Amino acid sequence: MVKGLPELYDNICIELNNEKFIDWILNPAIKFCPGMICNASIWYVKKDRWYLDEANYDPLNEEDSTWYARKYIKKYPSSTSHNIMKYFQLENDERLITTTGKERPVILLNSNIDKWLNLTNTTHHVNNWLCIPVFSYKDRHIQNYVLDQQRLNDPTSFYMPPRYNNNPGLTLESSARFYTVQMINEEHLNPIKNMHDGSQMNRPIGLTKTGLEIMMYHFYNQFNLFPELENASTLYTLFKEGVNTILNNTSN
Repeated sequence: MVKGLPELYDNICIELNNEKFIDWILNPAIKFCPGMICNASIWYVKKDRWYLDEANYDPLNEEDSTWYARKYIKKYPSSTSHNIMKYFQLENDERLITTTGKERPVILLNSNIDKWLNLTNTTHHVNNWLCIPVFSYKDRHIQNYVLDQQRLNDPTSFYMPPRYNNNPGLTLESSARFYTVQMINEEHLNPIKNMHDGSQMNRPIGLTKTGLEIMMYHFYNQFNLFPELENASTLYTLFKEGVNTILNNTSN
């Protein structure tokens, strides 16, 4: 069951800036770009975390060695065994701490080549993208909660419409959650594609420049550091007013 208005963000973006909120990325030369929506294995904290401690280490068959999962409670774990440090390539002050993970959609924001481990050796350089993970709404998310996010009243999240008619979009109505933002290795990103009517081929999809700008304005607006975002003439303010006007008229 869709709880918001899937077409609303597209319609307002077209009215304000003559492009949709989400659209196909048709240039075949583009591998990844800001706004593109991909699938990736991402991590997030529900409640508990764990760290590994040695159970039965076999120096002749390291891959079949076994480890205990210990709950991480308040205090940083004490130094693990030398065997764990060696096998998982940990430095002296590092611990292997686990958390919940799942393959989910993510929105790409910006690319970066991480040279931290070795500035001069390119084999240690990692192509990363800063990404915002996207979580689909569940039955527990009542309609008023979803509509409140679509109205841009939740500073921690941004409503993501599902695909409607033949327009590009996500399979499920979802929420981009800002405080789960993370860097993801480029090789772990898999672009989400929708059937494109004109060519009858699957094409990558993503937020347009207008859509990405509005989403990021929403994120930065909560810090009260950029008063210009509150200006009545800004794209973000006009978008939010347009969304709320239509939702108010729809509910009446």
